[in-house]
Amino acid sequence: MDLEEQIKRAAEKDEKYQELMLKMSEGSENNENNRYKLSKNGLLICKNRLYIPNSAGLKALILDEVHKKPYSGHPGYQKTVTMLRKDFY
Repeated sequence: MDLEEQIKRAAEKDEKYQELMLKMSEGSENNENNRYKLSKNGLLICKNRLYIPNSAGLKALILDEVHKKPYSGHPGYQKTVTMLRKDFY
């Protein structure tokens, strides 16, 4: 299963994610200073980063995938977190 599909499945179980999506679909002006947007494929974007639903399994999968990349080596905890925060919220 690809990452997009896993994010959508996890989003269905995350109340905060659903609340934010509802506000976006309603065109709510209360969008915390327009921090949130919807991507072309309907995923939530926050501060130009993909918003990851609150799912320990999904977060572990993303961390594992980034850590497995051959060019990443073993940069250490802080560098790995910094690297992930560039693309994910």
